[in-house]
Amino acid sequence: MNIAALSLFLGASVALIVTPGPDTMYVLTRVVERGRRARVQAASGVSTGILVHTMVRCWDSPSSFARPPWRTPP
Repeated sequence: MNIAALSLFLGASVALIVTPGPDTMYVLTRVVERGRRARVQAASGVSTGILVHTMVRCWDSPSSFARPPWRTPP
């Protein structure tokens, strides 16, 4: 990898890390509209959703890499 590609990759990575996502905007909106308690509830809901999504994806990963049933082993 040359230095130009590496610097482009690092710049794009920093931009994506710094930019708030929809979950951050959701939590900030709840805090402004409804206060502190809503902030905790919104953050807990977002975190739970991410956790469930990650667990399901990890549980399903082995089947993603499995050989399709119509292919026979070589």
